[in-house]
Amino acid sequence: MRHKVLFRPSAERHLLDTARFYEQKAEGLGLKFFAAVDKITEFLVSSPKIYPIAWDGLRRAIVTGFPFTLYYQIDGKEVWVIAILHQRLNPEKVRDWIQD
Repeated sequence: MRHKVLFRPSAERHLLDTARFYEQKAEGLGLKFFAAVDKITEFLVSSPKIYPIAWDGLRRAIVTGFPFTLYYQIDGKEVWVIAILHQRLNPEKVRDWIQD
């Protein structure tokens, strides 16, 4: 079964902001960040349960090559990206941020 991957508006904004940040650091780095996130979403289309559960049914995928984690949940045939957050954040703050 193929799933549709959707981004919560705040997750999409954070994705764009982070890509811009990396692009300012070095030309092409923002595109590499997008590609790393895209690779995760490709897996989510066909195998959304491939990544572990973080808590309360929310799953997490590490963004390869970057210190970020993509948090998502499965809702039937839809996979919702809830947040893409820096790994230095305190896990409790991550939980609070995601639940808002």
